[in-house]
Amino acid sequence: MLFSLGLQEANEKVYGLWKLVKIQTENGTMRPQKRDYILEMTENKIAYNLEVNTCGAFNLTIDNNQIQYSGGCTKVCCDGRNDSIANFIDYRGSYKLNQSQLIITSDKSTIYLKRIKNKK
Repeated sequence: MLFSLGLQEANEKVYGLWKLVKIQTENGTMRPQKRDYILEMTENKIAYNLEVNTCGAFNLTIDNNQIQYSGGCTKVCCDGRNDSIANFIDYRGSYKLNQSQLIITSDKSTIYLKRIKNKK
């Protein structure tokens, strides 16, 4: 029982607002150029913005240091036209927490985020 409480507590530390700092791929490092990219995770919910569109899902699962969800994005226009980093945003994968930094690694990239204060 203590083990499962420890996992739940660790998972809850991922909840909150995060700001995208950079994405590393096999082709190099990209940083946001035109806007801030914000990720919000709460119990069972994930929401984030792209360059133009917004994305979200109500089936967020955080388990065994993995973030998983399936959801959709609005299709107002074309993300990545002015800020190519938007084409690489996908917050699914294994994660590590390091103080106020969240690092999410998938087979395509490593995403670095910084915890920010909640908007009021």
